Amino acid sequence: MAHPPDHGFCTNGVVRLVFVLVAVCLVGYTIRPSLHWSLKEKGSCPQCPCDCSKYFDPIPVDIINSSFSDCGKHEPEVKEEMEKDIIALMSEELSLQHTVANETLQRTDALLMGARRVSLHYQKRQKNAMQELKHAKKQGRGLKQNL
Repeated sequence: MAHPPDHGFCTNGVVRLVFVLVAVCLVGYTIRPSLHWSLKEKGSCPQCPCDCSKYFDPIPVDIINSSFSDCGKHEPEVKEEMEKDIIALMSEELSLQHTVANETLQRTDALLMGARRVSLHYQKRQKNAMQELKHAKKQGRGLKQNL
């Protein structure tokens, strides 16, 4: 006997069934678009004869541009932002990114200093513990020799 029949759920029949189901799904997936279009062409409803493009004329560009220019006309901050050119906006963005980078660097430096302080504290505690351990070993050896 090659293998005992205690393979559990993954017997040869189950594996073959899974392969057959996957193959059927793949065939259905590849055939479905062509069937869909052929059935759609044979539909009972004829195509609409109307021309919808005349109802949805494109909006003139002047209307869009004027609506944006009137947007912040009464607010001085918005008006100032709308009047800036691309170079001013880019330089402002760069300065903001520089400020954020500096703040992040300061926070990182503060965290690093805190970690160094904690590390030094634990190194001192470790050194004291080692000294106490050496002292206790010496006392233990002295007591052992006295016995």
